[in-house]
Amino acid sequence: MLSLNEAIQKFIETDAEYRTFADARRELSAVLADYAREADSTQKTVHLQNEAGQKLQVEFKSKVEYDSTLMRDVAQLLNGQFDDLFDTVITFKPKARNLKMFLNTKSTSEAEETAKKIIQEARIETEQSPYVHK
Repeated sequence: MLSLNEAIQKFIETDAEYRTFADARRELSAVLADYAREADSTQKTVHLQNEAGQKLQVEFKSKVEYDSTLMRDVAQLLNGQFDDLFDTVITFKPKARNLKMFLNTKSTSEAEETAKKIIQEARIETEQSPYVHK
């Protein structure tokens, strides 16, 4: 096992190499994307091949989102058919400071106290991989 000093030094060296290669890869990807656009601008996936027979695929991706206000209108118009066309996703992202203060204060409101219990029961914490950076 590496010592702490060796691990830190090795990480810094590897991170610098990674950044160099990542920058070079990004630049080469941009060049290849230009060639792919020239080869066939109508396809989302373009296959490129050099004289040595080495092949690459260039995929042109896009992210599609829909205005939630307008989609509510569509849902009302289509009734049950809407669920066949779209998944409806609702997420709750806590406002950490406000939520902590809310949960740590005592209220005379029974509704608020019940809400606090439900919030604590609904909380799911998932362990994430550690992120190491310089």
